[in-house]
Amino acid sequence: EVGNPLLPYVEVGTGAWYGFVSIDRLDSLHFPRSGYWARLDYRATAGWLGGEADFEEAGLDLLGAVPFGRHAIQYGASYQSTLSGTLPLYEWYSMGGRGRLVGFRYNELLGQNYAVVMLGYSYQLASIFGRSAVVGSTFEYGNAWKLRREMDWNDGIFNGSLYVGFDSWIGPMLFGYGMREGGEGVLFLEIGKPF
Repeated sequence: EVGNPLLPYVEVGTGAWYGFVSIDRLDSLHFPRSGYWARLDYRATAGWLGGEADFEEAGLDLLGAVPFGRHAIQYGASYQSTLSGTLPLYEWYSMGGRGRLVGFRYNELLGQNYAVVMLGYSYQLASIFGRSAVVGSTFEYGNAWKLRREMDWNDGIFNGSLYVGFDSWIGPMLFGYGMREGGEGVLFLEIGKPF
């Protein structure tokens, strides 16, 4: 066994119902060049499903892309909020990585609420059997907050990245550099979709 034996034993469970509506018209989820994608979701706990946690949350994600020859512009926004109650710590949203504040490492920023807007540019270097190899950049602004009442656009953090990527058959392959306002840069290499 690993850990401090003085810490209390905690056993938690969550019973919740979940619903979402999604529209996907993108040519690629990882390196989109055209189309749009939207998702609206809602989740709430229910006593009859069991679990100790009591919360209600909702979110909206938008992503679109417009091509100009080999060039493409991407734009998007993500908003997730805990409407009532408190999320268990293991349910908090983790931020970091491309599209989720790229100047942070994965899971470096946590909160019960977050908001991010993104603008990106990519140039298609090649198309290999319908799969794009691209070079691009992103500009992102947002943050994560513990409490919904603390959410404030003036509290956002600017992030940016430069990357080269390939939309492979096993998922995105991506190498790049992310930076954030007032922080250190992050060199990243991704193969497949991160968990």
